Order: sequence, then C-alpha cells, then structure tokens
Amino acid sequence: MNKIRTIGLLGVFLLAVSMPAAAEQLTTVAILDVSRVYSSFLRDSQAVRNLERAAEEARTEIRRHEQELVQLREQRVEARDNDNNRRVLELDEEIQEKQQFIEELRRVRSSQLERQQRDLMSSDAFLNEIQQAVRFVSESQGYTVVLNAADPNLQWWASEVDITDRVIERLRQTRR
Repeated sequence: MNKIRTIGLLGVFLLAVSMPAAAEQLTTVAILDVSRVYSSFLRDSQAVRNLERAAEEARTEIRRHEQELVQLREQRVEARDNDNNRRVLELDEEIQEKQQFIEELRRVRSSQLERQQRDLMSSDAFLNEIQQAVRFVSESQGYTVVLNAADPNLQWWASEVDITDRVIERLRQTRR
C-alpha cells in the first residue's frame, strides 16, 4: 500500500515538474511582410537601381511610340479634312500597326521587367541574408514560427507579432 502511494506521489510529482517544461514549448508565431522587406531593403541596391533604370527606359520608349501614334492620328484628321481618302486609308493602316506594336512592346517590356524583378528577389545571396535576419530576430524575440503576411489564409494578427521592421533594421545593421 505504501509502495502504491509512493508511486502515486512520484507520478504526481513528475507530472507537476513536467508541466512547466511543456508550457515552455509553446509555439510563438511571428508575422513577416516579405514584400515590405524587399522594397525597403532592396531600394538602395545597385540591382534595384538597374531595374528602375530599365523600367524608365521602357516607359520612355513606349511614350515615344505613343507620340508617333498621336502624330499619325493628327495626319489622318488632316488628310480627311483635305478629302484625301487614299491617304486616310494608308494612315488607318499605319495607326492600326502602330497600336498593335505599342501593345506588343508593352507586353514584352512588362514581361522582361517582371522577370528581372523575380530574379532579383530570388537571388540566393539576398534570400540568405533575409533568412539569417529572420532567424536572428525570431530567436532573439522568442518566436518559433514565422509566417508570411501575404498568406491568404491569415485572417488577422496583432501588430506586436509583426517582426517586419525589426528584420529590416537587422538587414541594415548587417550591411554597414
């Protein structure tokens, strides 16, 4: 009987001792806005400046072709006012070709810029830097799981668990 009571007390004691250990293993979740990290951190990099330059060159090229289209339309109005039907038909064809060219140019340039941006954001060196910063901030703040704020399954979170600013600050510190 004493032996059973001793075993029972030992069981209760072990249960009481193990409860704080189980409580310490609680999962703590942090949220990270990855797109904000990219835009904040990459803004100053040479690769981003190159991407912005390419985007500006594409916009300039498209604007130039749009100006040519405006001039063609003005020529068409002038030809119509002068009853030059043959010239109106020629200009209609040129206008249509120019419109199609501009649409295709927009599509191609947009695709190129999107690819460059994807390549930039997925570069191994940069992803490694982000991963190290997230790990440092998470471990130092006691978070065990970090979720992407862009995840459509996340409905709500408290601002206290958003570590985006701390990760950006850590990336800036490691860059100095």
